[in-house]
Amino acid sequence: RIYSIPGVAATIAIIVCSTFTAYLLYNNFAEHQESMESNIYTFEVEPGQKGSMRLADGTIVHLNSASKISFSGNYNSEERMVSLNGEAYFEVAKNPDKRFVVTCNGVDIEALGTEFNVDAYPDDKFVVATLVTGRVKFHCQQKGREVTYSMQPGQKVIYNLLDEKLLCTTTF
Repeated sequence: RIYSIPGVAATIAIIVCSTFTAYLLYNNFAEHQESMESNIYTFEVEPGQKGSMRLADGTIVHLNSASKISFSGNYNSEERMVSLNGEAYFEVAKNPDKRFVVTCNGVDIEALGTEFNVDAYPDDKFVVATLVTGRVKFHCQQKGREVTYSMQPGQKVIYNLLDEKLLCTTTF
């Protein structure tokens, strides 16, 4: 079989152009991924209003007045972490392979497929978590050491930020 020089040149040109295009697309995708991971997304509700949103994993967040949550662009890649200022009710999508953590005022509240409320306005001296269903772990500091309290449905934990005391009560 005899190959023509223009045909071979065209084939080589197609291969080179395809490779170059793939390289450009990959680099653009990688840069987009990096910028997504470094981005912080915020959902904020004005005073006197309420709002709800669905996160990428299916978790639903209901924000109370003058509240906001923030999360990074890589939310749900390895773990699910949100930062809360104010009050929110969480309906967490079940995923035992990825932790769901709410951080607020130096406290971490970890949940797996559950419903709970967190009240943690920045100017308050308390963080209050109320568990409706499922499991929640409340992580805080007491006298310089990390303390974890495993909550049961129907319990409310009140953490005093000033004296680092934890109080647990039954809500219903």
